[in-house]
Amino acid sequence: LYWSDPFGMFDGQRLRGNRADFRVFSIDSEKWRGSRRHQVVGAIRKTCEKKRESGMSNATKIIGAPEQRAAGPTGGAEMPELQHRAFEQRYGQSSDDDWSWYGDPDPATRLQTDRLLDRGVDRLLELTDSTPADWSVLVVCGGVGGEATYLRNRGFTRITNSDFSSEAVEIARRREPSIESIVLNAEALDVGDGCYDLVLVRAGLHHLPRPVLGLNEMVRAAGKAVLAIEPNEGLVAKLLGQEFEVEEGETNYVFRWTAELLEQVVKSQILEAPVHIENLRTMHHHMVWPIAEKLCRGNPRLMHAFIENVYKVASRFDRIGNQFVGLVVKDPAEPHHRIGRVETPARREMPAA
Repeated sequence: LYWSDPFGMFDGQRLRGNRADFRVFSIDSEKWRGSRRHQVVGAIRKTCEKKRESGMSNATKIIGAPEQRAAGPTGGAEMPELQHRAFEQRYGQSSDDDWSWYGDPDPATRLQTDRLLDRGVDRLLELTDSTPADWSVLVVCGGVGGEATYLRNRGFTRITNSDFSSEAVEIARRREPSIESIVLNAEALDVGDGCYDLVLVRAGLHHLPRPVLGLNEMVRAAGKAVLAIEPNEGLVAKLLGQEFEVEEGETNYVFRWTAELLEQVVKSQILEAPVHIENLRTMHHHMVWPIAEKLCRGNPRLMHAFIENVYKVASRFDRIGNQFVGLVVKDPAEPHHRIGRVETPARREMPAA
């Protein structure tokens, strides 16, 4: 493991990973400006200190030990220890009130929070000529259940929220006792093939060390459709986005999708099976909310009008948008009107090589 040293943190030290597992990468000081720089540097410093304390390579701790990775997509590979610990800490230190905005009926809050979900779900129902009641849904990387709450409010009745953080799942269960919430690893979903009609994720895959594997698992578990809302690669992302995110001192790379990448990943998995694949690329940014709050001085009606008009203008540039709303519909010619709860079959294991 080699680190470049643009900030002079290590005074020319060379840090090595163990021979069984190492990764070579560099840090470009031009990538970080302003307030984000000290967070990224701090995360790197902590990771290096932990390496020196434990004697284990950073690469092993971040992306998993070789024996874990060798288990493959159906072998129950574990999430990286440090990232899991960071999310447990984040959710464990929060209260239920910290997440109450997921259920806030305020129109401005709902517009800013739900517009990407609205776009994906509306297109799915239109394309399949179905209603929310026709679908059983699994949400992956669902955290405290914000997406599950949205689905319930849209009329979906068979919803399962999942996350790899047990702390998040406990909060979700308290927030929405009527919605099933379970602990699942998005890279190795412990569910059967096609046992949910729809598998959905929002802003979750890019937190995984292997985002493509997470999507592979979604496609496997989905009987009819996959909806993935993630960052989109492109010029806007390069100008406004960030390459790395920091959660409780631990760092993840922000993986960005394109329509072409989605098509290649899905067709590599399902081969020649009929499928509809599209990306409802959208311009959307979380900074619209604090700007609206400041300019409108917290007035809900003014904030709603401001946010609505900002996105009306932004929609003209959706072709270069920074948000990926990827939709996969299996066998699109077959109408979807499945009624009744889907039985969850046992997960199919791949035969040993």
